Amino acid sequence: MGDDRGLRVVDRPSLVARAKARVFSDGSLTKKASLNSIAQALDYAARAIAGLVVNPILLRYLGDAGFGNWQVLQRLIGHTNPAGGRPSEALKWFVVNRQSSKDLDDNRQAVGSAVAV
Repeated sequence: MGDDRGLRVVDRPSLVARAKARVFSDGSLTKKASLNSIAQALDYAARAIAGLVVNPILLRYLGDAGFGNWQVLQRLIGHTNPAGGRPSEALKWFVVNRQSSKDLDDNRQAVGSAVAV
């Protein structure tokens, strides 16, 4: 861009844009681990706040026995989640790992295995 005198005007990124780029850029493993731990802490805080809001309501409307049954089911679901194997996640990583592969049979077998699981 130019102005009236033919001088070139260079747009500088804003301070906020530069800070955002620095925080979210692909940096060192320490930065990635720090962002991961911040995300985990935010997730834990959100779950705790949701529990503080929802649990009294459930206790009031379900009663003691119903709320106890609800908690038992929640714990069982929590224990069985890792046993699911997360086939969609495994398929995603398989596809990413073999992105340049031309072997269609191998890719079909991976999709079939993920669907079967």
